[in-house]
Amino acid sequence: MKFLVIARPGGPVHEPEPDHMLGILERFRVWMQEQISAGRVDSTYLLAEGGGGSVINADTAEELMDLLLGSPTGAMFRYEVHPLVNFEAGMERSIEALREAHWGPNHAEHRAAVSAGR
Repeated sequence: MKFLVIARPGGPVHEPEPDHMLGILERFRVWMQEQISAGRVDSTYLLAEGGGGSVINADTAEELMDLLLGSPTGAMFRYEVHPLVNFEAGMERSIEALREAHWGPNHAEHRAAVSAGR
């Protein structure tokens, strides 16, 4: 399962002094490269205002939590997590739900009748 994770500064652990923070950021860079190489992270970006965002692969929310909290910067951030849906599969479900909401569960029969001019 894919998750969009947005990380913003301000977690339960405050940022350390700059000299200590440098080491944490260097470890985080290596850790993120390892996650990308292992296929756990598809892509990652930094936000201009601070923090970052990543598309992360995890089978469960617990696995995702373990991954986030296991990173060198884990507890220094607040996380916003959004499960992602494949675009085509999501569009198909959305279109079907709209059809059903508008025409009811027999919408296929209604569409056939309209197409036939009845």
